[in-house]
Amino acid sequence: MSAKDKDQEPGTFMIQACRCRRCGGLLTSKESVRNGIGHVCRMKALREMPDPNQVTVFDVLGDKEENTHEK
Repeated sequence: MSAKDKDQEPGTFMIQACRCRRCGGLLTSKESVRNGIGHVCRMKALREMPDPNQVTVFDVLGDKEENTHEK
């Protein structure tokens, strides 16, 4: 078998891969493997992050509960 034939021969290779922590999809890009999340899920997660200045219902209820215990 010549060297040229060896280059055209199908072979086995290994790549580093893992599963996305958000959707479970297979990640193969270096950046996604390093982050543990795919680029689409990363963008969705960033859009879903709450505004740090936003008041939540838990903030409001927590204030009311504190006031009722003081009386």
